[in-house]
Amino acid sequence: WDVYLLDVRTGNVSTLVSSPGVDAHPTWSPDGRQVAFLSNRDGVWAVYVTDVSSGQSRLAAVLPDTLPNWYEARLSWGR
Repeated sequence: WDVYLLDVRTGNVSTLVSSPGVDAHPTWSPDGRQVAFLSNRDGVWAVYVTDVSSGQSRLAAVLPDTLPNWYEARLSWGR
């Protein structure tokens, strides 16, 4: 699974995030500049944040080892 962007005006689809693992449950930041998502790209579930303009991703937090693979989480932004 990867994360894609859809430009609703043009219909163009572009890949925002792609990895050998699962990248899922994307959530836009309030300012629209970043997207947070869950990924198991390194063998453990973690939260990553990608800058939309540069496409650069960074690890934000590693989740507990007890998180099941079927976990249906939703991310939200906070202070």
